Amino acid sequence: MTKITINITFYSPFRVGSGSSGDGLDATLNHDEPLPEAHIKGLMRAAARRFFPGTERDDNFTDHPLVREVFGARTESPWHWDPVIWQDDVSYETDIRISLDERRKARPGSLQVAEQVRTRSATMDVWRSGAVSEERVDTHRALLCLAASMVQDNGAQRARELGWVGISTDPELSEDMLQLLADEAAKQEAVS
Repeated sequence: MTKITINITFYSPFRVGSGSSGDGLDATLNHDEPLPEAHIKGLMRAAARRFFPGTERDDNFTDHPLVREVFGARTESPWHWDPVIWQDDVSYETDIRISLDERRKARPGSLQVAEQVRTRSATMDVWRSGAVSEERVDTHRALLCLAASMVQDNGAQRARELGWVGISTDPELSEDMLQLLADEAAKQEAVS
């Protein structure tokens, strides 16, 4: 089995909303799964797209072939993201935000009361669960490691000092991995 361990360091509280309100809160969290693995996968896919952008034609977006190969089209991927394992205590706190108008007065209806998570670190494993040809495994691992290392924020309100993270991987992103990805990018440019 080919496995990559993702190590997440949290530099600020974060919020990945449950999509519902309750208990006097406008935005609640899923306490059973405050950081879903699908959320991390989505952040990694978005990061991979910065290095390997897709194409848009007639309002249809198509991922770069390598991004599609690694992350799948829709939900199918030859890689599996395990649930997050918390390395430190996880606590929940309430955050209150308002929006101010140009006169620095509260905008009507702008008060938001939401939960957020505070912790220091977590890990998760990404492992090969589907068919990947042996000659493509190293390229896949390289993209997964690069994408994980490019994620710097997580959850809602990222522009407002929430959700800042640092991610490292085991194996670490190496020069050899970057060269594999540069070769892949050059190969795709030659085909285009």
